[in-house]
Amino acid sequence: IEQINKVLSEYPYDYFQTNRRDEYFYCLGLFTFFYASGLTVQAEKHGNFGRADFILKDGKLTWVVEIKVSYGNADDAKLAAAALEQIIGKNHAGASPNPVLIGAVINDGARVIKAWKCRGGIEEKPIDHLAPKKPAKPKEHLDPEYEAEADVEEEKEHSGPKPH
Repeated sequence: IEQINKVLSEYPYDYFQTNRRDEYFYCLGLFTFFYASGLTVQAEKHGNFGRADFILKDGKLTWVVEIKVSYGNADDAKLAAAALEQIIGKNHAGASPNPVLIGAVINDGARVIKAWKCRGGIEEKPIDHLAPKKPAKPKEHLDPEYEAEADVEEEKEHSGPKPH
């Protein structure tokens, strides 16, 4: 969730100027994130009672994900629970053996995942601390080599002469 929120917080504000900031808007970015992470991604996977937003696979692990978007003063926790119940009630997992089921809510005002519920092996934690508190760093700060170089330069600047 933390990595996804980092990606969402890097979206330029221009992207949010569209009138269509719905589930599909956010799912497009999530699809790209999951795919680039090396997961096998099935989006809008149809079943006999509906469709799952995402079925994700990595080797033997399977995650079934339902995304909801909240607006205004919506109850994010309640919406996350409803997303999880949708997965269960509409059998989005199908015949997947021992899947992890995740109902997640992206709060449109905060532009991050604010609540999630799951079944199947992920520890649930409060995630309010993951919302960005200040403007995101420029993209070059996302490059680990850039940060490592910057740390070395900073270290050189502050090291000064060493005592004998």
